[in-house]
Amino acid sequence: MSGSKVLVIGKTGQVASALLHSSAQSPLDYYFAGRDEADLTSNLSLTKAFQTHQPDLVINCAAYTAVDKAEEQSDLASAVNATGPSFLAGLCHAASIPLIHLSTDYVFDGSKGSPYQETDLIHPCNSYGRSKAAGEAIVRAVLGQHIIVRLAWVYGETGKNFFNTMLRLGREKPEIGIVDDQYGSPSYAGDIAAVLDVIARRVLEDDESINWGTFHLTNEGVTTWFGFASRIFDLARHKGYPKVAIQPLGTADYPTLAQRPAYSVLDCSKIQNEFNIKLRPWEDGLFDCIKKKFA
Repeated sequence: MSGSKVLVIGKTGQVASALLHSSAQSPLDYYFAGRDEADLTSNLSLTKAFQTHQPDLVINCAAYTAVDKAEEQSDLASAVNATGPSFLAGLCHAASIPLIHLSTDYVFDGSKGSPYQETDLIHPCNSYGRSKAAGEAIVRAVLGQHIIVRLAWVYGETGKNFFNTMLRLGREKPEIGIVDDQYGSPSYAGDIAAVLDVIARRVLEDDESINWGTFHLTNEGVTTWFGFASRIFDLARHKGYPKVAIQPLGTADYPTLAQRPAYSVLDCSKIQNEFNIKLRPWEDGLFDCIKKKFA
C-alpha cells in the first residue's frame, strides 16, 4: 500500500483542500488535479490525467455545487456531476482500479422525516440533486469497484459554504434571517478528508474484502440552518468576532430558485459497520474549524 498512487479529481474545493492538507501524513502518494488538468466535462482531459499519473485509485472530489444556479444551468450541472463521473468510471474500469465518488444528501427530497439509509429510494427535488443522482447511477452501472460517499452540509475554512457566508454576512448586515425548518447534519471537511484517507488505505490494502457500494458520512447530530448559524456566531465571538443578531425564518419566508429538502439527515451506521468509522458531533468539528479560521 505504501507509495500507492491516488489521483484526486479536484484541488480547490472544500474536501479536496482539506485532503490536500492532511494527505502529507498519509503513506499514500496523493496527486491533486485541478480543472486545468482534469476537466470533468472532457473525456480527453481525464484520459490524459490517467495516462500521466497512472493511479492505483481515484477519488472524485470535484462537482458542480451551486444549488440555485443549477436550476438555470442544468446542462452544465449534468455535464460535471453525471457525464464527468461516467468518464471517470469508464477509465477506472479500463484500468481495473477503484473509484471513490462523492455525492450528496440532496438526492433525497426530505419527506421521510427520519434519517435516510443507503437503501432508501432517492427522489431529488432540484436540478443539482438530479444531476448527482444521475452520476451515482452511472458509476454503479459502469464500475463494480466503487465507493459512493454521500455527504451533507459540508463546510470548512476555505471555499464557498454556509460557514464562510455567515461570517461574511455577519460583518455586512446588522441582522440576518436564517431558515429554521430545514434539518441536517453540518459536516466538517477536515473530518471527511480524514475518513477518505482511511477508506483509501483500506481499499488499497485489501480490495477483495471491501463491500463496494454506497455509504453515508456526516458528523453526528442534527440541527437547522438557524441552529448551525447560532453556534457559528457563538464560537466566533470568543475569537473577537462582533455580536450578530439573527432571526429564525421559515422556508416560505426565504424563497430560493431551488427547492431544498426539509429533512436530509443521513443514517451513517453502514459506514461505521464496514469501516469502523464514526464521526464526532458536528459541534466539535465546528469548534476546530473556528480555531483554524481565526488562528
